[in-house]
Amino acid sequence: MNKLEIMLISLKTRYSCAIIINNFDLPSHRSLGNLDNLEGKTHFINALNTALIKLVKEHPSVYVQDLLYLSAQVGLSKWFDSNLYYRAKYAMSYEGLACVALNLSKLTCAIFGLSKKVLILDMDNTLYGGVVADDGLAGLVIGSESALAESYSAFQRYILELKERGVLLAICSKNTHENALLALSHENMLLKPSDFACIKANFEPKDRNIEQIAKELNLGLDSFVFVDDNPAERALVSAQLPSVAVLDIGQPEEYITRLDEAGYFEPISLSQEDLARVAQYQANAKRQNAQQQFSSYAAFLQSLEMRAVIAPFHPNIFERLAQLINKTNQFNCTTKRCTLAQVQEWAQSPTYITLYGQLVDKFGDNGIVAISVGRIEGEICHLEIWLMSCRVLKRDLEFAMLNSLAKRARELSIKTLKGYYYPTPKNAMVAQLYTNFGFTLQSQAESGSVFSLDLEKHTDKPHYIKVNDGTSTDF
Repeated sequence: MNKLEIMLISLKTRYSCAIIINNFDLPSHRSLGNLDNLEGKTHFINALNTALIKLVKEHPSVYVQDLLYLSAQVGLSKWFDSNLYYRAKYAMSYEGLACVALNLSKLTCAIFGLSKKVLILDMDNTLYGGVVADDGLAGLVIGSESALAESYSAFQRYILELKERGVLLAICSKNTHENALLALSHENMLLKPSDFACIKANFEPKDRNIEQIAKELNLGLDSFVFVDDNPAERALVSAQLPSVAVLDIGQPEEYITRLDEAGYFEPISLSQEDLARVAQYQANAKRQNAQQQFSSYAAFLQSLEMRAVIAPFHPNIFERLAQLINKTNQFNCTTKRCTLAQVQEWAQSPTYITLYGQLVDKFGDNGIVAISVGRIEGEICHLEIWLMSCRVLKRDLEFAMLNSLAKRARELSIKTLKGYYYPTPKNAMVAQLYTNFGFTLQSQAESGSVFSLDLEKHTDKPHYIKVNDGTSTDF
């Protein structure tokens, strides 16, 4: 473990990279039989894996690929191929190698923020057996009275596990809204209406409903996974919305295995924002309803009683910052990605200005939703990262962030801010952001645009947010 720790520190210091390390699989043979678990190689490997977990928890940006689980999943008798090992020194069988490659791709995608965010579910014969409109509430198959009923209950239990660690749930069902709510009221139904960020139960084509869900949640279609027992509905969504992941879910007893092995929702960490995500989106729905009660948008913003902490990065939030940087695609000027080690490096470097924004209003805490990172070069600050979660669009938080950044830059005798916009298929909404801030366009090309702001001529932008710089407890 000491040697391993030295290696990890050296790699992080030299490259500021994410590091993936394998834990240890069990031996294929036990000379001590069952006693091996107490005194033999099996005991040693279990102790080694326990020590590895402790070490990794002390080092951000180090992630474990769980070979112990993968070997159990494949089966130890199939995991190791002695013929391949003695002939070519392969560490595992072809089947094992394929399993590791797939798992490594899931973990790598998660590190770069490519995990999915929303699970969209059909209802009839997907969440339960039967069709609520035809069979009625009493005819639904769910609970513990049969093997089939148990398989549906187990699937709902797994879905709840996803929801509880931050995956958003939505319903897209060919049903009336009343029948959908009726089905969710079944005494054996584990999922309730409050577990879903959005419910679309009607007879519109499902691709249109999914587009509507994406609009209401302010998320790109590539954030969604669609699960439906009907192959015709899956084919329609795949054809019309190729960005949506559509899973062939199989038979009810296979639902959990197929969704789990697909790895769409692979996490690399769990933050408080993850655990509170469903509540945050439900609070957003309340905000949208409240907006309709006001004659002007300004009056609505004022009514929200918004408060924000806008402050430099600090260690308690490094994981959330890296997560937000790697997952934000739409309101993101450069879509630059980073590792946890790079976030730590920016926070500690005197050549960087770092700011995060956390927004709270009368409906609840939105969490950390905005990030600015500027690299100082003489009297110029280059804004390498400027992003904001789409959950807080049109609340003026970007103006509050700009004012705080300008104040900090002036304190450091910086005279010019340089902003950069690199177009992607998803971030067109921020193409004019720096222009709206009052920056001057310096250069424009197909690859991107450069903007400049003279801080001596800049005046603060008005907004409806009470800002705390993190030094006060008045929040």
